[in-house]
Amino acid sequence: MKWIKISLILVVSGIVYLSLKPPSGGVEIKINDKVGHLIAYSVLTINAGLLFPRNKWVFAALCSFFLSCMLEYLQGFVPGRTVDWKDLIANFTGVVIGLVILYTFGSQTLKTLKKIKLVE
Repeated sequence: MKWIKISLILVVSGIVYLSLKPPSGGVEIKINDKVGHLIAYSVLTINAGLLFPRNKWVFAALCSFFLSCMLEYLQGFVPGRTVDWKDLIANFTGVVIGLVILYTFGSQTLKTLKKIKLVE
């Protein structure tokens, strides 16, 4: 599970940085903002879910959405950033998509990762 934990730390760090950096910061994302939210929270939910047994995947999804709510709230304190309920809808949609992917492919993904010895 070490690689999944490292991956989760990198995903969370990237989401936190991109969510809370001032708009004049160095990284410019050139895709539709809402698509970026959807992809980020799908990846986060899948990654977090792989750390838990199948019966805890909804918990992982709820944690992912809670993080998105917290970051959206904190954006209100960052100069040049605003709170946007449409971002929360995109985040929630990404979490749901991630959860569907987990329930569809999660068990097989874990078997494959064990087979190639990326997880124990």
